[in-house]
Amino acid sequence: MAVNDFSTILTPLLAQGLEKMREKSVLPRIVNHDFDPAPGAKGSTVQIMVMSDISATDIVPGHIAPDTQALVPTVTNLVCDQWKEAAFTLTDKDLMQVPTGVIPQAAERAIDAIVTAMETYMFGLFLGVPYMNGVAGTTPFAVNATTGLNDMTVYINARKALNIRKVPSGDGERISLIDPDAAGNLLNGRQFIDAAWRGDPGGIINGAIGFKLGANWAESNYVTANTSTPLTAGALTVNGVNAKGSTSLSLAKATNAAPLKKGNTITIAAGPAAGSYRVTADTTLIVGNTAVPITPGLYGATAGGETVTLLASAVQNVLFHRDAIAFVTRPLAESTPPGAAGLAMFETMVDPVSGLTLRLEVAREFKQWRWSYDALWGGALPRPDFAQIMLG
Repeated sequence: MAVNDFSTILTPLLAQGLEKMREKSVLPRIVNHDFDPAPGAKGSTVQIMVMSDISATDIVPGHIAPDTQALVPTVTNLVCDQWKEAAFTLTDKDLMQVPTGVIPQAAERAIDAIVTAMETYMFGLFLGVPYMNGVAGTTPFAVNATTGLNDMTVYINARKALNIRKVPSGDGERISLIDPDAAGNLLNGRQFIDAAWRGDPGGIINGAIGFKLGANWAESNYVTANTSTPLTAGALTVNGVNAKGSTSLSLAKATNAAPLKKGNTITIAAGPAAGSYRVTADTTLIVGNTAVPITPGLYGATAGGETVTLLASAVQNVLFHRDAIAFVTRPLAESTPPGAAGLAMFETMVDPVSGLTLRLEVAREFKQWRWSYDALWGGALPRPDFAQIMLG
């Protein structure tokens, strides 16, 4: 086989890349995901259905059946607006390894880059979840030096919050995603490494947390750390009356402007609107009044003058139901211009296990061959109430 016979190399290199992509990704594999087999381009839209609640009603027998209005599903139009590529060149030696099942290091690094972009984007969606517990800046699940047991208060409170919101808790439906620091605390405690406590030897043998306390636990380097700049001197209060349900909150800063970043958390101290809210867009608090976009809508109307505080920087560990997040991917169209045969080749592949899609393109550039993996995807947070942030 000639080393530059790319037609025999393209498919195995793409397959190996897709396998690595499946192994390395976490969130896109476990959340509510959909796949549209039609080739698409950036901006393609796929609809994700979110089923409504159903109420029990009284039965009144009669000759006319009642109009069934119980099912009123909402649809999230999920846009595939994330199109990323990772490109590299391969030597003749690298290409000779591909048919033997060895993925070249350059190709593996390219897959790492695609996965990093995908995971970072998906974890960033959790910055829209306003429900949280724990202490900002304090890693949860610390081990008691006397008993050797983890303090699971943060998780237990998060689980309780989901239960109160009637989030489904079927086997495997809830996932707890934590950063390496939180995972390190867990694996120092007897509940997660001692077979007599956890019921299996998985913790001490392979460091796996597994399915524990009603959730599948996974560790990820991509768990988001939301950074907030401490407020400058000068009181921050609610300005006047803001209606219940409003997603814009007028805040008054007494002195010194201050920045708010998308994902920051502000808390209203008292009154019908008391509670925590996420800032949904970067906003600068000027001296005077500033309209701040928030989620969710205000729990109640404000009267004006309520004290407002800003949550300190915190890691966003999260306990969630898989339907909280939606992920969609589309295969990219393969379009070689007429007369360009031999100058570029495309191939797209869909992973039958995870639904992830990946395209590999090889093209002749200046005195070399350029290889490029690219992927198209989008995400949304259709059910923020199905998630609870465990601050760290």
